[in-house]
Order: sequence, then structure tokens, then C-alpha cells
Amino acid sequence: MPRKPDEKQESVSNLKARFTEASDFNLANQLQEAEYKEFYENNRNSRRLSSQDHKMSQEEHKKVLDEYLNSLSEIERKDAEFALQLQEELENEERLARENQAKEDEELARRLAQEDRVGSSGLALPTNRVGPSDETIRNNDGIPANEADLIDFGQSE
Repeated sequence: MPRKPDEKQESVSNLKARFTEASDFNLANQLQEAEYKEFYENNRNSRRLSSQDHKMSQEEHKKVLDEYLNSLSEIERKDAEFALQLQEELENEERLARENQAKEDEELARRLAQEDRVGSSGLALPTNRVGPSDETIRNNDGIPANEADLIDFGQSE
């Protein structure tokens, strides 16, 4: 290429200095770009890891909560079974108590009826009475006493 007359010729040292300066600028630019890229990648990886950890912690929390709720449901179910069992036992006890009371009432009614028959006929029949003796209990007049006569209601005035 031919040179134009108005162009100044640069010295080799100036060209070398400009070339070195451009080379240093390019190297600094590349290093800065690499630093930005590394920082960006680290930041991205950190956020990705944080996001994954957050999702994992939410899943773990949900799992623990589900286990807790399941255990509460199991406790509730067992409590309901136990309450039902207790209720059935109480109802059976009440039924047995009513049946026993009915039998005792029947026995008492039978004895009272038997005593009424004995009292009206004048004969003393043995009874299944539990008491101080096996004889029919009689009052002072020699008449068989009712059980109501034997009950002490306290001092009379």
C-alpha cells in the first residue's frame, strides 16, 4: 500500500506500545468478563440450590405434618374404640344390676306373698330368709313380722 504524504510515520516503539496497550485492554476485558461470568454462575447455582432446598424442606414439612395428623387420627380412632368399649361395659353392668334388682324384687315379693299366706292361715312355713335364725320372725303378738316392720327408721318420737 502506498502511503499518503500527509500521514506521519509512527515509530516502531509507538506501535509496540499501542499494540501492548490494546493487548492489555483485551486481556483485562477478558478477565473481567470471566469474573462476571463466574460470579453470575455462582449466583445462579446458589439460587438454584436454595430453591431446591426450599422445595425439599416444604416436602419434608408436609411429610412430618401428614405423619402427625395420621398419628392424631389413629389416637382418635383408638379413643373412640375405647370409649365405645367402656360404654358397652357400663351398659352391661347397668343391665346386670337391673336384672339382679328385678330378681331380688321378685324374691322379696314371693317371700312377702308367702308370709301373707302364712299369716292368714296361721301356719308357719320355713322361708329362705337370711337372718339371725331360721325361724319366722314374729312380733310381740306372735304374728309374723313384715320386713317393713324390721327396718329401723330411726328413733320415733
